[in-house]
Amino acid sequence: MIEEFEDQPKDEFLAQWLGFTIGEVSYQGKTYGLPHDTDARGMFVNRKMLTGAGIDPDEFDWEHNGPVSMDRMWDVSERITKKSGGNYTHMGLLPWYGEGWPFAWGSASVRRTSTSRTRR
Repeated sequence: MIEEFEDQPKDEFLAQWLGFTIGEVSYQGKTYGLPHDTDARGMFVNRKMLTGAGIDPDEFDWEHNGPVSMDRMWDVSERITKKSGGNYTHMGLLPWYGEGWPFAWGSASVRRTSTSRTRR
């Protein structure tokens, strides 16, 4: 656990880090490590693909409409994901693509609280 560091109180020392990074190394109010890096996440939206599925792409304009819920993201993903035989021709949300840390997405499983389905 983090104790005083070079004559600096723990809270003052941790205040130098981005708040969410400290949250990722803390559990039940105790800090068990120091964040060593961070990343930036974004979402690319294929407006043509959304329009083709009958979805208004402006729904994903977070600056004007706010964030979209994960339940809505999964609904949209299901509508735009298409298969031909055993192959995907269009793919919706793939949150773990390029993500090297399985705990970031719950070991690549995202549970919906509104249904009994599990995404993998």
